[in-house]
Amino acid sequence: MGVSGIILKDRRDYLPEEFLRDVMTAVFKSDFNLRLEACDRERYDENGLFKYTKFLLYTRKDDFIFEVFSLNNDLINEDEDNKFNYIDLEQKLYSIAVMHDIEQNEEAIFKFSYEYLKLNPKDYICFEDDFAFNFQDMEKLSKLPYDEYWCYKNPGDE
Repeated sequence: MGVSGIILKDRRDYLPEEFLRDVMTAVFKSDFNLRLEACDRERYDENGLFKYTKFLLYTRKDDFIFEVFSLNNDLINEDEDNKFNYIDLEQKLYSIAVMHDIEQNEEAIFKFSYEYLKLNPKDYICFEDDFAFNFQDMEKLSKLPYDEYWCYKNPGDE
């Protein structure tokens, strides 16, 4: 299993349909293709509320799996509300999506992350080393020569 990244969003601002719209916009602006993957989970619950979906984002040379989750009300609590306080004390950040197979796809992930965070500047993208990138970080990195190891470095050190 390779390195993964997660998208963190304030649970109070999370509407799955809006998030999926923004993902689609970021996909097209970063020049990706998107394919809805077959999955063994139901996409909607018995009340018609979003539960889960999985996409393959790809170009001619890069591809990665992108999974999107609902926020289960049973899991929302004070401990979870504070889980990512080290990133942002004001927001109640929750992991709402996972990007798999970051390794060998760093440039593609960079393009997608930039476009997504441009649409959602309060959100964060966090990689396994717990480095969280916001739009200001991505904007700063976009003005530098591309560094293929960008997602393995703390943006605060740049």
